[in-house]
Amino acid sequence: MANASWYYELHVVTKDGDTGRIFEVLNVLHFFFWGSGAHNYGNKPLYLACGFLYKFPDKLKCAILNNYLVNPWGLPGRWNPHDLLQEHQKFVIKRVFPDQDTDFDSRVLQEVVTRNITSFGYLHEGLSCLFGLFHRGNKRTAIDSVADINILHVHYLNDNVHVFCHCHCQPFASVDTFSCGLQKLEGGQLETFLD
Repeated sequence: MANASWYYELHVVTKDGDTGRIFEVLNVLHFFFWGSGAHNYGNKPLYLACGFLYKFPDKLKCAILNNYLVNPWGLPGRWNPHDLLQEHQKFVIKRVFPDQDTDFDSRVLQEVVTRNITSFGYLHEGLSCLFGLFHRGNKRTAIDSVADINILHVHYLNDNVHVFCHCHCQPFASVDTFSCGLQKLEGGQLETFLD
């Protein structure tokens, strides 16, 4: 639950557009990432933290903090990381131009399509619905998982999964990933990263 609360806070402060708090949460989360073995996810916040502390000039720090999130809708609670918006726009480009031979260095894509990609995405979806060609929803069909949860509950009851039994042990142990990450970084990984 401790890990989940940090991820939830990261989600909330991202939607609110609080870049400073995002970096504060990432400073804690990189220990969780390193402790759980997700070193690639741990490297980015560690790189940013070291850059802010030792390397980046003040103008670069200001540029990162001011441009880390974008809100193309201009509405409260609709902030997104800029790289996520970029991935969404690349998806729309590939949907509007599905041809595998499309040259992404072409002038049309650079000067016309990419500047208007959001509008082209709305136009593509709107025209398809208008002419009744197809309707693609953004979400999968909702499933009814009540029966599956009830069956799982019966298995848990029959196997005494959530019942304490003296001299029994679980096949797994909950690991304190924060402490593991701190030990890994103190054990020499931080010096290796800094070199």
